[in-house]
Amino acid sequence: MPYYGTLSGGGGEGSGTNDHRLLVGRADANQHPAAAISVSPIPLFGRDALPAQEVLEKLAEHAVARILAVTAIETIPGHRAVTVAANGRAYLASSANTSLRGIAGISGAAAHAGGTIPIVTAGVLAGSWEFTPGVVYLGRSGLLTQKPEMTGGWLYAVGFALSPSLLLVRPDAAPVWMG
Repeated sequence: MPYYGTLSGGGGEGSGTNDHRLLVGRADANQHPAAAISVSPIPLFGRDALPAQEVLEKLAEHAVARILAVTAIETIPGHRAVTVAANGRAYLASSANTSLRGIAGISGAAAHAGGTIPIVTAGVLAGSWEFTPGVVYLGRSGLLTQKPEMTGGWLYAVGFALSPSLLLVRPDAAPVWMG
C-alpha cells in the first residue's frame, strides 16, 4: 500500500528549522507493517527544493495504477481510451459515439479481437505521447488529445498530462455532449 503525506517543522519545537518535504514510499506486504514503508523525502521549499515538474515525476514513480483485464471485442491499439460493454468486453471509446456511457480507462497494451487487454482505470501511465502538462481529452477512435472537439461530440476528460510522456489516468465522471 503506498504512503503519501507531508512533514513540516522537521527540527521540532523551537529548533529553528523548517523542513518541508513530501514523503513518498511503498509498503512491502511481505514485511511487518511497522517496517513495511520505505520513505524518501522530496524537498518542496528552500534551497534544496525541486522544480514542480520533477516533483510530479517523482510522485509518478510511486503512483499505483489500477488495471482491469477484459476481452477485446475489436482490435484495440495501445494507449487508447476504451469502454466496456454490458457483456463485459472492451471496445474503443470515441468522442463522436452518441451512446457512449463512460470510459473504463486507457489500454495499457494492444490486443486483437478476442484477446485480453489490460485497461489502466486510474494511476500513471507512461507512453510515447508529446503532451504539454494539462488536461487530456477523449478524441475519435480512442485517440487522446489536448484539443477537444467543441461540436458534435463528447467533451470528456480522460486524465492529466504530468509531462510529455506521463499521463495521470482519471476519467471524467460527468462528460458534456457538445451537440
